[in-house]
Amino acid sequence: MSFSALDDAAYDDLVAFVAQLRSETGPADPELLDVAAAFLAREARLLDDGGYKAWLELFTDDCVYWIPSTAPIEDPRRAVSYLLDDHRRLEDRIALLDTGWAHAQIPPARTQRVITNVEAWPMTDGDLRVRASAVIWDWRREHLVAHPATLLYRLRPDAGGWRIAIRVIHRLDIDGPMGNVAYIL
Repeated sequence: MSFSALDDAAYDDLVAFVAQLRSETGPADPELLDVAAAFLAREARLLDDGGYKAWLELFTDDCVYWIPSTAPIEDPRRAVSYLLDDHRRLEDRIALLDTGWAHAQIPPARTQRVITNVEAWPMTDGDLRVRASAVIWDWRREHLVAHPATLLYRLRPDAGGWRIAIRVIHRLDIDGPMGNVAYIL
């Protein structure tokens, strides 16, 4: 079991990373596009198929998974977030989903993620900055809901490929109601 509580340095890194990626205007690296797109497609497949434990293995032990609640994105120390998890909290979420007793997921939602506009840039430390657009479709109780968003990632190289150090989901409809989302966006 891992534990990696966020400290001020982690918050500073998160805020700086998001600001840098959100303000990126230079061309993406075309050689990294296939790598980033393949990684995001695999992640989407795992989530849509309910492969939460395999999905969690994509994350570094010191990861941050953040869904901010403001537009523009604000420092999570000064603004409420929909979600701000480290690895331990992700483990808790997945354990609850795996029980089948998450009340908000009875019956479970069926999801379909559409990922597009993938761009990637190398970082000086060997990590990748990735930005993409997504629509996460959710079908539950005869209701179809769309969650359009910008996805921001910091991917870190690992012996088995790439792992997620930072994952940010910035919802397009941030000012509207989020509804009952009890699965992993």
